Amino acid sequence: MKIRIRRAVQADTPAMARLHEELIESARKKQVTNEDIAAIENFYQRVLSNEDVVYFVAVASNEIVGQAACSFFPAKPSSRNPAGLACYLHAVSVTASERNKGIGKELVTALLKHCRDRGVGYITLDATEMGQPVYRSLGFTDTHNVYLEMWKAQLEALDLGD
Repeated sequence: MKIRIRRAVQADTPAMARLHEELIESARKKQVTNEDIAAIENFYQRVLSNEDVVYFVAVASNEIVGQAACSFFPAKPSSRNPAGLACYLHAVSVTASERNKGIGKELVTALLKHCRDRGVGYITLDATEMGQPVYRSLGFTDTHNVYLEMWKAQLEALDLGD
């Protein structure tokens, strides 16, 4: 089956939301609610029209079978990142029936080319176990950083003295 990688457009939103739902439920082992799907579709509608977040999709037989994204943000310039532009690669997902056919790697490669063309000096991602071999094969390396997280509910529960 011939796979075509292209930039996502607004009309891709429902198919992309379904892929995201599949990723969350299979890789992250979390149930996705109707409210989650509505929020995801709303997100896609907002971000597909700006350059700060770029999505690519994999299309086979006129069906979207994969997607991947990168969000761009400023970073302090350095000799390793002279333009001061960084990227967070995320939302890499391929429908279960099409996995292990190189589609994820093609999507990430398309994003990496896009990043190179924009002058990105640093790319980071949060890899699932399934995705780690793909990212390592493309040159990503382990970091020594400890990544911590805070969700909205935790932030709202903090006593910040206001």
